[in-house]
Amino acid sequence: MSEDDVTALETATSDFPIASGILSHLLYPRAAARRAGAIVKWWEKRRLSYNLIVGGGAGLSVVIGSLLWLLPPNDLPLEIIPLEGYLEFLFLINLSYSVGPVTEFLAHKLWGTHVRPVDPTLFRMGLTFSLGLTLVLPVIVFVIQWVFRAIAFVF
Repeated sequence: MSEDDVTALETATSDFPIASGILSHLLYPRAAARRAGAIVKWWEKRRLSYNLIVGGGAGLSVVIGSLLWLLPPNDLPLEIIPLEGYLEFLFLINLSYSVGPVTEFLAHKLWGTHVRPVDPTLFRMGLTFSLGLTLVLPVIVFVIQWVFRAIAFVF
């Protein structure tokens, strides 16, 4: 890939010019310029959106888990997660988010302009993985737990 190709990709308004709307601008943004300050700015501009989406997914999984816990058969009281648990979770998702710019710095240092900008792809992959860990996986565990409770109740 030539220097002109990379420059054209960096100045494009989106990877998918037809895409429009808030979600498409979040998921298919223009890549950052290949400078350290621009990369950090690009990632920090999206941190709040990431936190809201992943935090909302975690909150939804807590609600779904609580509702499944309240379904019969169950003779145990519902336990409230302490505030420290949520604060630790917020710290961990922000720590994992910080892996994105570090990975991009490394890719830029290793391959320079010979690789297409990776920030939009890394963001989408990280967001998908984080939602899977905070929403999909816990809901699957909660459903399996309820099924085992129901089987134990019958037998």
